[in-house]
Amino acid sequence: MKTATTDATPGRAEPGLMAAVMRLQLLVSAQLGAITEGHGIALADYLVLGVIRRSANGVASPSAICEVLHRTSGGMTLTLDRLEGAGWLARSPDPHDRRKVSIALTGRGRRLAVAVNDDLHKWEHALDLGSTRLRHIVTVVDEIADVLERPARP
Repeated sequence: MKTATTDATPGRAEPGLMAAVMRLQLLVSAQLGAITEGHGIALADYLVLGVIRRSANGVASPSAICEVLHRTSGGMTLTLDRLEGAGWLARSPDPHDRRKVSIALTGRGRRLAVAVNDDLHKWEHALDLGSTRLRHIVTVVDEIADVLERPARP
């Protein structure tokens, strides 16, 4: 199903942008969710593991994870509890500040994150976009993300 772009409203952004972005978000989330679920983890939980894995020295603070994923601290605490209970991450006191904790992946968590990441790359490669087309798509998606990150003007 293609995005409809014929409903122009004077004074509004080019018609169809939000519909196209939402369609893309739904399609990508469904595909990523299928891949992560095949590994026994929800997409939202995998994203947390991915942030930790890509953090400096493989260690992140809960607030840094929240910032990257645009999540609340209360929700993140529940997620970290669940992931720790599954044996995928470990909390430890921050060596520089007793009020904080550091989060690192366990060996199981790292293997899971790498396996999911490998399957995500296989899926991406299977799209067979070619390097030129892929670079173009990435550029356009980055441009859209840059636009959406800017505060909207009334």
